[in-house]
Amino acid sequence: LMVAAQGTAEGGGGNGWNGYLAFDNGVDDVGFLERLILGLSASLKIDSTRRYLAGFSGGATMSVRFATEKSELLAAIGTFAGKVGRSASANPPFIFPPVPTTPLSVLMTYGTADSNYLGELKGGFLCTGAKEGIGWWTQALACS
Repeated sequence: LMVAAQGTAEGGGGNGWNGYLAFDNGVDDVGFLERLILGLSASLKIDSTRRYLAGFSGGATMSVRFATEKSELLAAIGTFAGKVGRSASANPPFIFPPVPTTPLSVLMTYGTADSNYLGELKGGFLCTGAKEGIGWWTQALACS
């Protein structure tokens, strides 16, 4: 079973996720995804050890946020051109999400021509690139 949830409408006409705590738009996307996963798991008898979350760009960032806050609900996440953390200004140091309470597998995918590969200045904040994101997950999950 695959479910493709969509973020809420943004002012520019697109959709987005509340992937960063500091960019809170008042929508409880973590709660929404938790209710969706638990509700479908109960009604469709989904194996709790085989639940995965994946996303592209903002959806990838939301996958990271959900995995760090609700890691006990997932086996793994896959992110594509996503960000793990951001700075408080246009310069480092970076602010990262909380460390997951339950180990899980993480697959991060970037294209080297993608602006997210090296990091991106967005809304006055510097967002992590591949190196910082992979480094954070390696440390957070105690990988060698």
